[in-house]
Amino acid sequence: PSIKKQNIFILGPTGTGKTELVRTLAKKVDIPLVTIDSTSLTATGYRGNTAAELIVSSVMKASNYNKKVAKYSIVFIDEIDKKAIGT
Repeated sequence: PSIKKQNIFILGPTGTGKTELVRTLAKKVDIPLVTIDSTSLTATGYRGNTAAELIVSSVMKASNYNKKVAKYSIVFIDEIDKKAIGT
């Protein structure tokens, strides 16, 4: 089937199965999944991992450095609500 939308935002209270849903989807369609905790990311210019560096390196590693496989990977950014409110 054709996939028209490439981004999905899943919102819900803690413990409702958002992460498990994404893990199950990745396993079912047999594509790499990268889960990133957004609280570990920093803005460009600060010490730590920038989002782009961490996401690209994690996707490449999860896909065994195969660009064709990496292209269809799922990147799940967890706890992004914590970044929005600054906690």
